Amino acid sequence: MWTQRDQFSNNQIPLTDQSLIQRQHELRKSNHSYSEISKAPSGALPESPHLEVGDLVYVYNDRNKTCAHDRYLVVSTDNSWCNIRKFVGSQLRNTSYRVKRSNCYKVPSLLNTLRQQDTYSHDNSTSSDEEDNTELEPELFENEQGDLSLPIGENELQHEPDDQVNSDVIRQSTRERHPPKFLQDNYVLSK
Repeated sequence: MWTQRDQFSNNQIPLTDQSLIQRQHELRKSNHSYSEISKAPSGALPESPHLEVGDLVYVYNDRNKTCAHDRYLVVSTDNSWCNIRKFVGSQLRNTSYRVKRSNCYKVPSLLNTLRQQDTYSHDNSTSSDEEDNTELEPELFENEQGDLSLPIGENELQHEPDDQVNSDVIRQSTRERHPPKFLQDNYVLSK
């Protein structure tokens, strides 16, 4: 309130600035969840990823068409918030940013995908697979006597030179040469 007075009677209104500030803050805070749902594109809030300290993340709002996304390192986590620091090359920047978990997504790492594939293969293995393990036939891997640098089966091919190709005769072009006029008088071109 600007003057803290009644506009008709001009009497002092018993208000404190702190109570107005608190009331306004509570109204905005209570409306935030409804506003967040209405502004979500599909009507549902995005799932917040499971982030731990030390994870590398990208930030959705940090988009640029001219260069790659900046990576951030998760420094600490709260309920729905996390503190991140920019990770440029091999340097970790000093400034810490507080962002919502839903605004971040994990950097996919090769190590994590290999772990998932490894656990998947162990889960699908059964005892019948272990019983079917037989030794591979050694004849498939033995190489015949001959050139060992060639794969199996290449030794059997016989390479004969073509009759049309003669390495003794050097082929020359049958095209007539027509040099430009300024080169015809002064220069001798070999034929």
